[in-house]
Amino acid sequence: MFTVKSAAIAAVTLWVLMLFYLSSQLFGIHNKASYDGDNLSERLNEALQNLRELRKQNDNLKELIEAERREHAAMQRGDKIVKWNKYESA
Repeated sequence: MFTVKSAAIAAVTLWVLMLFYLSSQLFGIHNKASYDGDNLSERLNEALQNLRELRKQNDNLKELIEAERREHAAMQRGDKIVKWNKYESA
């Protein structure tokens, strides 16, 4: 019959097998990257360039948002002035 001891042994065995599998996958990827150093450096440079472009786009979007906020605030102040003028003329 299936006992707690055999379940524990099966769980530990499965855990060790998963540990070996994950470590082989991790070190396998690392070794492949070290063999292909030129391609890796090109991909890294490309990623850095993309990051710079994204930062520029992010800065531009921040400026646009700030301009929209200022415009919205100016329009709200203008609406208050218009409403105030309506009450004065009445």
